[in-house]
Amino acid sequence: KHIVTYEGSLTLAGIGISGDIELNETGWDVIVEYYGQYYSDETDNYYVSIFEDMETRNGRYFVLDLLADYATCVDHRGTFTGSESEGINTFMPGYLDDGYLSGSWYAELEDGAATGVKAPLTEGTVTVTLNSDGTQTYTLDCLDDQGNKITGSVTANRYSEGYALSAQPKTKSYAIELPKRVVR
Repeated sequence: KHIVTYEGSLTLAGIGISGDIELNETGWDVIVEYYGQYYSDETDNYYVSIFEDMETRNGRYFVLDLLADYATCVDHRGTFTGSESEGINTFMPGYLDDGYLSGSWYAELEDGAATGVKAPLTEGTVTVTLNSDGTQTYTLDCLDDQGNKITGSVTANRYSEGYALSAQPKTKSYAIELPKRVVR
């Protein structure tokens, strides 16, 4: 019988950023997917992918797993706080699921694959603004699992070439109902 004691960080192996990240970017691309009441009957789930360059799939990238209030929301705008509670107006913190990035993350891509530069968003807030010109602004005031700050804003254009966007403004008569635990 062996007992191993470890003191130090529980950083996910090979994953991390080397310091704070401050963003003030425009011209990115965003894909928004609507999953309905994926986590619970009280929340609408929006899965948002924000690419610095969707065409090449290179550069910086965010994925946000947002939970809005099912009773009142018509889209994914609002302020979301990091929480594992799966509650109203929260974002799901980043985690690994069978080696895949799940929840909310910052990463850098090369040919569509995440490089070693990636960080789970674990705390803080994300504010989504749908602008009158059709762009969307994502303002982040977050921390990763090592306490690095990921802050600032990204304004993105909806990217629809080759994609059927499932996220559309809904009304009470327009609600896509999926099983609660759908494999993405």
